[in-house]
Amino acid sequence: MADAFELLDGLTRPERRTVRTLLVRTTAASGDPDARLELPDLLATARVDALPAAAAMHRVSGSVLRGLDGVAGVPDDVRRQLAAVKSRSAIRHMVVTGALSQAGRALDAGGLAWAVMKGPVVAAHLYPDVGDRSYADLDLLVARRDFARAMQLLEELGYENLTHDWALAEQMLAGEVGLRSSAVHVDLHWHIHYAVEDRRPFGFQPDAMVDRARRVDVSRVAVPTLDPVDTLITLAFHAARSDGHRLMWLKDVERAVAVDEPDLDELVRRCRAYGCGPPVGLILGRARNLLGADIPDEIVRATLPRALREADRAISRVEHPVQLHERDTITRAFTRSVKSSTVASFVAVPDRGVRSLRRRLRPHQVNESDDVDEKRSYLDAVAHSTEGRSP
Repeated sequence: MADAFELLDGLTRPERRTVRTLLVRTTAASGDPDARLELPDLLATARVDALPAAAAMHRVSGSVLRGLDGVAGVPDDVRRQLAAVKSRSAIRHMVVTGALSQAGRALDAGGLAWAVMKGPVVAAHLYPDVGDRSYADLDLLVARRDFARAMQLLEELGYENLTHDWALAEQMLAGEVGLRSSAVHVDLHWHIHYAVEDRRPFGFQPDAMVDRARRVDVSRVAVPTLDPVDTLITLAFHAARSDGHRLMWLKDVERAVAVDEPDLDELVRRCRAYGCGPPVGLILGRARNLLGADIPDEIVRATLPRALREADRAISRVEHPVQLHERDTITRAFTRSVKSSTVASFVAVPDRGVRSLRRRLRPHQVNESDDVDEKRSYLDAVAHSTEGRSP
């Protein structure tokens, strides 16, 4: 893979532009066969040999392969490389699904309220084939009251807790902890956003999300997941808070709209209640513009204020949201800075710089002691926090 990424770095600027266009259009074509009509012309002008590396970087290899189905002029080696990644993604999905089945039985037997987010549910429920969507981890959202017990149950199943500095976890009121088995990494959440400082602009109600959960089939395993509206909100919000630079995240949004057909008026209402309209609207707009997601313009306008729409349009002209490298860009910085309002979003840019400087000048003292009392104190802090509780 390192050689593949070196191939991308070696492209000229015009070559990068045509490969990016081909990547975006083939990803869009996996959900819209009519979009394939323009692919032969793009294939004739782009460095097609770079497409598998670009697709792997953006974790859309299976979707790109599907988008190229029936399209002439695709080298056999390109199809083979895309198919190899898709096959590995499908195998990984089965491994994670096995772990999900085991963990789900334990959580259900314990009478806990929980739901699966992203990963296996998105791959199995929203995409035509599980290999179309690459992912690695298993994300579980547990009701706050059940968080400590859920952690204990996973530990009893043999998962190793990856948090060792529990005092820092309590200081940040960490919204998730990582646990690992020999095969799977689990992110166990009681909140959908990690640090209390970053959560303050928003008003998510994770327990209410769990209470609204529905059951879906994940490769013959019935599991609870968020309802269609909360699914779309969390997919878009996670994409925005993670810089929005993976084409996979925009594809998830397009699939969620196409398959789940969520009530978009209810989405606007919940975004306003959660205070997350701008970051969600930003990603909805990009999914519509780049991948043809069936999202009406009035929904984007209802969630993303005009000033931020114009800022995104201007910044995206300077640096396209989809890049063929992992370096930071002004578009990524803008995306992760979008908060609950226009003013908060523009203030967030210098604020992030101040916080970064403060961390460098006063770094946290490492305390990876695995202290049992500190762990208990963190879990008590979570249990007694009033953050995100339903009114």
